[in-house]
Amino acid sequence: MFKILERCYLQAKNMKVLFFVPLFVFYIVIPLMAYAYTLSPIAPQDLNITLEQVSYLFVPVFSVWWLYLSLKEYLEGEGNELLVMSGGIGAMSAVFFCATVISFLPVFLFYDNSMGETTDLFLQMTVASFLMYGVVLAAAFAFRSVAVAILAALCYAILGTSAMEEFSLIEYGSMQGSVMWFHEAMPLVVLGTVFWVYGILCSKRYR
Repeated sequence: MFKILERCYLQAKNMKVLFFVPLFVFYIVIPLMAYAYTLSPIAPQDLNITLEQVSYLFVPVFSVWWLYLSLKEYLEGEGNELLVMSGGIGAMSAVFFCATVISFLPVFLFYDNSMGETTDLFLQMTVASFLMYGVVLAAAFAFRSVAVAILAALCYAILGTSAMEEFSLIEYGSMQGSVMWFHEAMPLVVLGTVFWVYGILCSKRYR
């Protein structure tokens, strides 16, 4: 486990300034946009409602940023054969996922949680991020391309927040505004797990 953490640290260090992109989105873009919507002269909204809308728009997409950059080294970097041969891709992805969840947690600590809405939103974003991690991991190694993985994530983000009833079972947007959102979350967790397992298996065949 120590070697995996050390590898994640080195990869994060190699990202340089790009490492801070999701932090900029989580701590600056999301709060500012959520607050800006409440100032609308036409239809001002409750801050928690705007936070939910903005979070669904940005968090799932930018939650996989660190995974993109780390997989780029595995699939396109110099000496990538050594990285792939060393294994641990699933564990590395899990570490970055946990780091991502910890990173966007503070965003939800400063809003009204008297009814538990903010806690629910944080958990919903965790489920959506878990699913998106699986999509990126599976697409990257199935097609051996980070570009395809990015495209797959963006397409899924569009599908995930659409209002198409035929895809409601696999849309993470189905959790938004639902009092019983955890029932909507269960198929997404299962689907995300399938993507994770498939991605890890594909990475082993890639070796």
